[in-house]
Formats: sequence, structure tokens, C-alpha cells
Amino acid sequence: MRPAGTLGLKLAFLAAVATFAGGWLAYVNLWRDTDERPLRYRDLTAQLHVEPTLSFARRFRRSEQFADYLRRNAVAGAPQPRIDFSRDEALLVSAGPRSSTGYVLRIVAAVAARGRIVVALREDAPTLRDPGRPRLSYPYRLLVFQRTHKPVFVRWLGRP
Repeated sequence: MRPAGTLGLKLAFLAAVATFAGGWLAYVNLWRDTDERPLRYRDLTAQLHVEPTLSFARRFRRSEQFADYLRRNAVAGAPQPRIDFSRDEALLVSAGPRSSTGYVLRIVAAVAARGRIVVALREDAPTLRDPGRPRLSYPYRLLVFQRTHKPVFVRWLGRP
């Protein structure tokens, strides 16, 4: 026979878990993604001269991080963008190597919600009308926006 206190503790624990789960679901579905507004950003892709060989999304919050990345991946002798990391941060998104210059990454939307930032992009592939040149290319985008504490999510959309 179990003591009555053990049953009470189990019920209290289950009630606490149910309350936490309900609160988390309310946060995720009712609060976190509300108050969406367009994210103001600058696209510095044309100023960046790198050859990212992998598909990735990387957030740079400090100038040392960005300088280290450039030291390892920048095209030698090419000028690089200046970013004021005291007030801004950068997001570099790469699609990885492609077989033609016809591949392009396009920003579809960038929004700031209460609990996160979402950047949606689409990779446009070459077409018969515009096949590009057959050579290895590395489509990427460098976005700079005001420093934030929010997590940043990159959403890859399917091809049109």
C-alpha cells in the first residue's frame, strides 16, 4: 500500500507538466509568431567575394567571426563589405556548388515576429531561355540587419 503523499506528489507533478505544456503550446501558436512585420535589411551580396563550397546558413554577430570566415573563404585581393557589428549582424546563406551561372538565390521574404526572425528564400534554376554559362558557381546571399537577440530561421522554398 502506498502512502497518500506519494499519490498527491504524482498528481501535482502531472498538473505542473500539463500546465507547462499548455503554456508552451500557447506561446508557440498564439504569441511567438504574432506581430510580424517586414525585416529591414541590406543585401550586401554584390560586395562579398567568397566561394562558399557548402550549403549553409551562418549568422555573424561579431567582426572577429566574419573576419575569420573571410580569411578562410574570400577571393584573394577582392574588397570585402564593411559591416558595423556594434549595431548590425550578418546572415550568409549559401546554396553550395552548382553547375551553371544560371542559379540564383532570391529573398522572398524577411520578417521579424515577436519571438524570431524568418528569412525565406528560393533558388531559381537556369531555364532554356536563360541557361547561364556552364561552369561551377556558388550562389549565396549576404544580408545585414540590425542586431537582435531573436533566433534567425532560414526557410528554403521550393522552386517555382
